[in-house]
Amino acid sequence: RARAAAAAAMRALHERGNAYLSRGDADAAVEAFEEMRALAAALPLPEGRARSLMKAEGSLGIAWQSLGEHERAAEALRAAIGVSEALGDTRSAAALLSSLGLSYSARGEHEHALARHAASLALSLQCGDRRGQGVELGHLGNTF
Repeated sequence: RARAAAAAAMRALHERGNAYLSRGDADAAVEAFEEMRALAAALPLPEGRARSLMKAEGSLGIAWQSLGEHERAAEALRAAIGVSEALGDTRSAAALLSSLGLSYSARGEHEHALARHAASLALSLQCGDRRGQGVELGHLGNTF
């Protein structure tokens, strides 16, 4: 019961954070995602904790990016990438690398952006994610 309640609370916080982002209230989104991260860190099962932290950190990265806090966004995204790689979650790692590439692009760090988008494309090819492949080809084209 406790696990189900924690999972429901994290889903609600994730949905709330995304709703705030869609309304343009990135500050409120950061608060929701930070609360989600705190709940995730307290989960008893290692894999559930890791997956939840990956989702919270990735969402925080996007929210920080919306606020123009590029370094904080990159830190959160790198943390989420590390978790996704440890879990062997190739599809999530590709999506997170893509977000990190966008963060580097926003800072004008095009070489770093290209490297992240190329890595994301390679992972998307590896796991057969056709949508991800198309997205990364677009990002690579935009970055060049």
